Amino acid sequence: MEGRVRWIAFGAIAVAVLGGLALIAPQSMPGAQTAKQRQAEEIAASQVIDCTPNPHFERYRGLSSDWQHLRKQRDGSTIEFNPFTIACNPQTGERDVWVQILRSRAEQESFEDETTIETISFTRDRYRFRIDCVGKRYAMLERRIMGDAPEDSVRTMPMAGADVALEPIEDGGVAAALLGPTCARGR
Repeated sequence: MEGRVRWIAFGAIAVAVLGGLALIAPQSMPGAQTAKQRQAEEIAASQVIDCTPNPHFERYRGLSSDWQHLRKQRDGSTIEFNPFTIACNPQTGERDVWVQILRSRAEQESFEDETTIETISFTRDRYRFRIDCVGKRYAMLERRIMGDAPEDSVRTMPMAGADVALEPIEDGGVAAALLGPTCARGR
């Protein structure tokens, strides 16, 4: 009986030692990466400027509307983006993309100059965003108020001057939702 207990004790110790070696060995083997090394490589890879078209979007070109659902607003309006309008600057990695808001009900906006006051009713408006994928910043460059048909561009308004000031992207906003699909690898 004593011999059997000794063998069980030695077996338990051997299992514990082998288990410890199994946890340590993969990290000390040649070519093994630690979590910090993998994270550093992922950060470095995210800062590489890659302006090639994203194959995910290209696969669906022409099969349906070019406008893709991005998010729904509290008032029932829908926000969409067009992945085929993404234009990448190869020097900075900043990407310009068009976003449209399909209003759940018609809205009105007034414009006035020296002689007239004009009130326009619209059901959609489009914005051209600039997204800095590396710095996680954005700017709105242009706004277009539109009627029911997409070609009914009622008014185009620039929102940024020659020097575009990028702002940090805050969680929960349209720019945060736009960051993923706009900055996807390959685009």
